[in-house]
Amino acid sequence: MKPSSISLIVGLSIPVLMVIGIALAIIIPGQSIHPQTDFVYALGQYPTAVQIENGQQIQHSYSIKKGRITDSTITVSTKLDNAPYPYQGQGLPRFFIHHTATDTNEEISFDDIAKRTLSDDSISPDGFTFTYGTSSGGMFPFYFEGQNDRASAYLSKNTASKKVTIITKGNDLPFSFVAWVAK
Repeated sequence: MKPSSISLIVGLSIPVLMVIGIALAIIIPGQSIHPQTDFVYALGQYPTAVQIENGQQIQHSYSIKKGRITDSTITVSTKLDNAPYPYQGQGLPRFFIHHTATDTNEEISFDDIAKRTLSDDSISPDGFTFTYGTSSGGMFPFYFEGQNDRASAYLSKNTASKKVTIITKGNDLPFSFVAWVAK
């Protein structure tokens, strides 16, 4: 082989090897983590939702107190034509429990959630943090204010993260993390 051929092969192989190395550095750590703590999430308006009940607009405010989820209500308006902001007519949120060991979801009623011990800490008992998908800021030179990718979620620990499957119903309704399920 000619020396010019060798330098051409080396010059072309370095970027390919770098791309492969970066891809492995991203993929391999995510395969080695195994979160075990389940979490609850809401699909719809959370932590505050407005619903029409018995001809009145009732505001539901959800919060975690002493390890239990609570729902406090106040009457916003008795006139149905006087909708408070932000009223989108979506009703109460639907709650789901995500089983992290199997990466499955199960719809759960508010009463069933209220029976469970929850933790609203930012870090799960097994050391993971919950993050939403990335946001898009556009591409140079056409920067724009993109929306957060609320249709995907990740559990992260140290430098590795694992995508979790969540139910989003086409991302029409907002998706919100509620709490970790304490064992």
